[in-house]
Amino acid sequence: MPPHSLETFVTRTRLLCEAAPPETLTETTPIVDMLLSALGWDTIQDCRRNVSVAGTTLEYVCSIEATPALFVAVDSASAFPSSDRLSALGTCLAETGVDRAIYTNGREAVLLAGTNSIDTHRCDLRRRETLEPLLEHYQRRALERRLGRHSRAPVARRLAVERTAVRETLVDDLEAVTGSAYTDELEAAVDRLLEHLVGSFSGTATASASGNADDGVPTFEGEGNSEDESKSAEESTRERVQYRDRFLAASDERGDSQSRSSSHGESTDSTHDRPTDSPSDQPTDSSARVDAGTSSDSDEASSVVDGDDDGEDGDSDASDGGSGDGDASDSEDGEYVARFFADHGSIGAIGHGSSTGALVHAAEFLLERGLSGVRVPWPESEPETPDTDGTLDRPVLVGQDGATRLPRSRQLSNGYHLNTAGSPTDHADRVEALGARAGYRVMLTGDWE
Repeated sequence: MPPHSLETFVTRTRLLCEAAPPETLTETTPIVDMLLSALGWDTIQDCRRNVSVAGTTLEYVCSIEATPALFVAVDSASAFPSSDRLSALGTCLAETGVDRAIYTNGREAVLLAGTNSIDTHRCDLRRRETLEPLLEHYQRRALERRLGRHSRAPVARRLAVERTAVRETLVDDLEAVTGSAYTDELEAAVDRLLEHLVGSFSGTATASASGNADDGVPTFEGEGNSEDESKSAEESTRERVQYRDRFLAASDERGDSQSRSSSHGESTDSTHDRPTDSPSDQPTDSSARVDAGTSSDSDEASSVVDGDDDGEDGDSDASDGGSGDGDASDSEDGEYVARFFADHGSIGAIGHGSSTGALVHAAEFLLERGLSGVRVPWPESEPETPDTDGTLDRPVLVGQDGATRLPRSRQLSNGYHLNTAGSPTDHADRVEALGARAGYRVMLTGDWE
């Protein structure tokens, strides 16, 4: 698209706004049509209008050869900018892998780029000097070049955007065979299938038990390792466009954990004469934590595809220098995955090579999404009886004063202590209990039992 097309758009928009500023959505739509045309989009052939994506209605979904490439949300002048709309738009980006969006009222626009870590840029559509990012990153030609560098990502986008329609079709076809008595079960199975397919094609599938020993990043099922795909990933990183919407556990090497703890000046001495994990084992690298516009901890719909800490696994005992391992069977070569679901679908997943590490990651994950208001001790437990050791009767979460009640515990980032005693089955029970307390359904896969 030649630059003068955008110049023409700016001139027309400025004159129109001076004569009769657009106030309603109807008055704003022609300006948005002109903007998209100036960026090289055919608003009839390339764009679908009023499409529901991830529970949000988007005024335009612009596609290149059936692959969604750009979302456009439009509001009236009085409603712009809306933090709720921005948050919902971020959710759409995170859940579909589409990494470009425009939010506008016909006078100004907010440009969004990315899926996990979303960059924003605000510009005035009446001032040419503020619109350079539009030319570089939102032209049809530029996005066509970017899509040409990826093979699996476009498939993930199509599945994600068309997910509702595909789901309804599959459920209807299955109901025709099984009858309507099993609709709930069929819907759940189809949801899991689509979740797996989108994750597999986008490179966000559940991590396998094998990890990269050099950098501590687990290998993901469905994630390509070819040279071309590696180059594409590097280019996407440089552009701050990440196609993976969550990472699971990171480094499992005790040496790295102790080294980084020392470099941060954190003590590895236990405050109690028992095998309690110290705060120094908590993740110190939050670079992999992602937030795609969550407006509040309790807002399920705006929980964007949230990621998990890509830091230490936090599963080593740094308390007293001894083994202190009360859970000898809980090795770090397994696969423990927990996926959390709200009414609108999956909100994220955690994974780890040990059930203790997975329990800790799950607790941290949920503390940011509805569990933060829980009072400790939680839940209140009955006194121990002579025929039980109290392992399962003790609280799951306690405060600092209650930590001595637990044979094994881990201090969380908010200061609470998490009961990590017991077997993988005990840990699974706690993950499910914490998820239910936060208001989510939990699906456990791997070696929990």
